[in-house]
Amino acid sequence: MDEIRTSFVKQCIDTLKTERVKNEIRNLCEPIADVALQIIYPYMYVVFVLVFLLFVLIISIICLLVIMLRSVKVKTAAIVET
Repeated sequence: MDEIRTSFVKQCIDTLKTERVKNEIRNLCEPIADVALQIIYPYMYVVFVLVFLLFVLIISIICLLVIMLRSVKVKTAAIVET
């Protein structure tokens, strides 16, 4: 019984490895993937815009922190000198 099962599985795998079957599976899955991508595209654009905005926000916060730290260092240096 085990030999029959193993040979059956081996035949199935060999059949799936043929180019004809691979092309048929691709042709079957392609419309499904296209529809899924059409549904997902607006959300992907929103995510990309939000990621870009977060990047700009983080860069601006870093710039503000650097400016504030420089002004604090200048004030503390002026106090120390006097």
